Amino acid sequence: MCSFESPSAQIPVKVDRLSSAKTHVGFDFYKYAFCQPEGGPKNAAENLGEHLAGSRVKSTPYLLQMQVNSTCNVLCSKTLSTKEKDAFISLIDKEYFVHWIVDNLPAAGTDLTVDPGMKLYSQGFPVGESFVDTGDAFLFNHHRMTVWYHESKDFEGARVVGFDVHPMSI
Repeated sequence: MCSFESPSAQIPVKVDRLSSAKTHVGFDFYKYAFCQPEGGPKNAAENLGEHLAGSRVKSTPYLLQMQVNSTCNVLCSKTLSTKEKDAFISLIDKEYFVHWIVDNLPAAGTDLTVDPGMKLYSQGFPVGESFVDTGDAFLFNHHRMTVWYHESKDFEGARVVGFDVHPMSI
């Protein structure tokens, strides 16, 4: 874990992979038409364990700032081709999850729709949602991210202790 000394220090968001408990086949996040960082994604693995575990950690265009509340930032805007839409629908139908990382901590996906008084967490968050009764599929194109941090008199700055993502489609 890093200690972010500046109150508005930048916190990079990284991506590991797409995975599904339904298929057990993982995919590179950037194989699909997700927004990419300027100049393309860069390998961002930080330790030998990530390489040995087969992780393919890469950079993302997302950039958060410690202790700065920010809302409604547009990352990119795209019009998807029919082939790209079909690829996303396939991921959604096969229940694929996105695995983001902040300060070596995996994103915990939150589902706020189950019970307003209780949060359920998952490792990562779904690419989208499909509705069996209508046959519609929705790509989660907005993400509410919360970075939990700890401050102490024993060290300068703040340390990231958690990272939640609540995906939604707007």
